[in-house]
Amino acid sequence: MFRLLLLALSFHSVAAAPRRLRRSDTFDAPDLPSDLRSLIREEASDELWYESRTLQGSYSDPPPRPSGSPPTDPPATSAPTSTLDACGLPSGERESQIRGIFSRLSDVSAGTPGDDALSWLVSDDERFLCPDDPAIIERFAVAAVVYATEFENWTDSGNVLSGASVCDWRGEPDGDGKASFAVVCNANGVVGSLDFDDNNVGGTLPEEIGLLSGLQVLNADGNAIGGTLPRTLGQLVRMRVLDLDDNEITGTLPEDIFALPSLETLDLNTNLLAGTVPESMGEATSLKYVQLNENQFTGSLPKSLENLTNLGEYKNTFSPNTHLRLIFFLIFAFLQRS
Repeated sequence: MFRLLLLALSFHSVAAAPRRLRRSDTFDAPDLPSDLRSLIREEASDELWYESRTLQGSYSDPPPRPSGSPPTDPPATSAPTSTLDACGLPSGERESQIRGIFSRLSDVSAGTPGDDALSWLVSDDERFLCPDDPAIIERFAVAAVVYATEFENWTDSGNVLSGASVCDWRGEPDGDGKASFAVVCNANGVVGSLDFDDNNVGGTLPEEIGLLSGLQVLNADGNAIGGTLPRTLGQLVRMRVLDLDDNEITGTLPEDIFALPSLETLDLNTNLLAGTVPESMGEATSLKYVQLNENQFTGSLPKSLENLTNLGEYKNTFSPNTHLRLIFFLIFAFLQRS
């Protein structure tokens, strides 16, 4: 009965320094890739693998449902010089079909991350995927993220955009054996986590991130990512952890993210977000951890926050006016429930 009041007091008594979500809060083992793999739930993963590829439905025969060992990208190869290429297609047909897919899924106009990713995929990617390859959409999407976040300026860009599977794109391990960044997939080869924290990642998050239908963890705190949060984050219905604190993100909170049914962690403190905290935040009843402090929010916190009954007693700070309103709001909610 007194839990909500204790939560209010914990909000009120916190020191100014925000609590950073550390890897140790979520992952137990010292090896980052295996830690992240253990976090990614694999229920219905076969269905996810198959259904997420229906975006390639312009083909008469969809890719076969995987069985037995986990599906992987085919070995890197080069297009032969004969009439038919390695995909069994006439010269130029492979590029035409791939461009046809992504012109319907993404903005591939000149100068966009989608255009950069597509040009790399059809011309420079050593893996030489065919149009009907089940890994092609996620490979494109991760490449778009890499281009949009200016990988050339990362502290460690590792083997991104190499001929390896995206599931094996990662940076060099640090002294504790943790990779500076990692793309982690589940047992079926579906991208489940992007971990880019503290790696001088800049640029913006592109709309193409919404094509990663199996993404559960986006961890990119401690960087210089700017721009607004893409609305396509609202398409990632399996998202559990959205950790982007200590960046330069602007704009408002997109209401779509509060409709994500599995979202448990929302860590966006220490950015340049503005506007008000929307009433729809109260619909994110799966939330257990929230940090929104050290932004530029104004106005009152919505009454709907009383619906977030799964929130733990985590510490938070807001601007002075909003902080006081939060205390009064939580006390009011406590009295209403008593």
